[in-house]
Amino acid sequence: MPPSILGWFLSLFRVWAEPPEAATNLKGARLRSLLVLSFAFVAALTVGVGTWATARVIADYLKRAEDDRVARDMDLAQAFYELKLDEVAAISHRLVLDRWVIQSLPDAIRGNSNALRIIDEQITNKITVLALGGTHLIAILDDQGNMRVARVLSADGHLTPRLSGGTWGGLPIVRDSLTQGSELAATEVIPAGLLDQVGLEQQARVELLETPKAAPVPFDPREGTAGLALVGVAPLMDEHGRVLGAALAVYLFNNDFTLVDRIKEVAGIDTVTIFFGDLRVSTNVMTESGERAVGTRISQEVYDVVLRQERDYVGQAFVVNETYVTRYAPLRDHDGVVVGSLYVGAREAAFVELVDAFNNRVAIIALVCIGLAAVIAVPISRWITRPIADLVEATGRLAQGDMGVRVPAQGRGELAQLADAFNRMVERLQDTQDRLLHKEKLASMGQLAAGVAHEINNPLGTIQLYSSAMLKSLPEADPRRDDLNTIQRETERCKVIVASLLNFARQQEVLAEETDLHALLERAIGAVKPQAIFRGVEIERCYDGDLPTIQADGSQLQQVFVNLLNNAADAMSGRGRITLRTR
Repeated sequence: MPPSILGWFLSLFRVWAEPPEAATNLKGARLRSLLVLSFAFVAALTVGVGTWATARVIADYLKRAEDDRVARDMDLAQAFYELKLDEVAAISHRLVLDRWVIQSLPDAIRGNSNALRIIDEQITNKITVLALGGTHLIAILDDQGNMRVARVLSADGHLTPRLSGGTWGGLPIVRDSLTQGSELAATEVIPAGLLDQVGLEQQARVELLETPKAAPVPFDPREGTAGLALVGVAPLMDEHGRVLGAALAVYLFNNDFTLVDRIKEVAGIDTVTIFFGDLRVSTNVMTESGERAVGTRISQEVYDVVLRQERDYVGQAFVVNETYVTRYAPLRDHDGVVVGSLYVGAREAAFVELVDAFNNRVAIIALVCIGLAAVIAVPISRWITRPIADLVEATGRLAQGDMGVRVPAQGRGELAQLADAFNRMVERLQDTQDRLLHKEKLASMGQLAAGVAHEINNPLGTIQLYSSAMLKSLPEADPRRDDLNTIQRETERCKVIVASLLNFARQQEVLAEETDLHALLERAIGAVKPQAIFRGVEIERCYDGDLPTIQADGSQLQQVFVNLLNNAADAMSGRGRITLRTR
């Protein structure tokens, strides 16, 4: 038995030998022995059968998982493949819709250098913003398929100088697009002669390597020299519907690993390969020397099913130097002819290792389960008694005034519900205590405010009395009357503040009654309008005619509106517009 498992068992036996006091009081030795014997008996009875059945089920499951995984991998790989084909087709489609290309093509066909330059700029713009990278060719052809302007972007991002010359009219997909006047996109075989015109002949060249179990003769005699590529062709029409030429976009697979590596990285697929015929031209399958297996060929078994019978191949296959769980799907050109295949695979050795590792672990788990059953009664008894002990301790702390005490509630059983109820009770007690403290503070503040208000009222009354007497004794033209008027106003304002303090101190009750909000607003306006600060203030009313009456204390609510209006006038320094809006 591993040392870590042995140490775990020893710690459990120490817990059993020295149980907590609470558990000792609640559970006797007889119950403990009964639990140990019961769990050991159940384990001995079921683990043997369960181990055998589980091993069989898992083995079958892993076999199905292999097939499902590879099927999922193929779906993902085909989706990426189709996205790349759509990208290539979209390049040619956008070029034939480009007004600069349409306007410049007739002059470019006649050799006008400015027209050729304009078309070259549009091609360069398209080829330098390709999403996934890789080896691309973009060209504008005339109505005979002669190349007028072209650019090639290599897999490492190098853009060739402008190309011209050569003819691609003999390529079947180009010929059919020009003849039919329709856009075409498919996987095509490009002969070495055409690739040589754009400097891609060397990249397309693949040396055929000796491969065990491969077919004696290559599927396509052009393998090794021609290139497999995604091709999109879109005819360029004039306003009368005549074909002026075509836009050609090509993504070359030979010795370009951008797409297969992208599929592996994003989709999480072990290996991906694109075959031209039965020859690997783009792959991330590695040889024993750690190099990409470009130039190796598929086995005769797969060759017969995928290339000859034109069907998907599913199952185990010998790939380069070991067996893989694989799936192959034929790749067809625009005429429906099989020209290659798309492959995804996962190393079978990884699944075999997984099954062996699982069987070993199942045996260990069976032994551990039997031993675990012998001591499982100890932690179960502790799980039962610990919540009760926690509740007892928490109750004592609560009785001593600790409002922060909480009991952890685990699970959904009765003990957990009891812990939840205790925690809610403590929270309510805490909330009640907080409210009482808050009311005490408010009462103290009210008493202080009442005392201050009474003390201030007397000197304010004296100031108002003497200033009023002085105001009456002065002639109308005396300039000191303005100062006395200011003293009167500010004294009155102080009395309003004092009255508010008294209202707070009394904590008067709200007398709710049916109240017309618009009438209440008008009374508030009437109360503040005579003040000097409102002489330069315009009050705009935007009342909702359908506003119903409300239940409210009209006098207190009016005081709120008066305060808001006064604050607004002060903020505008007595000049501006106040808008009252109801809804």
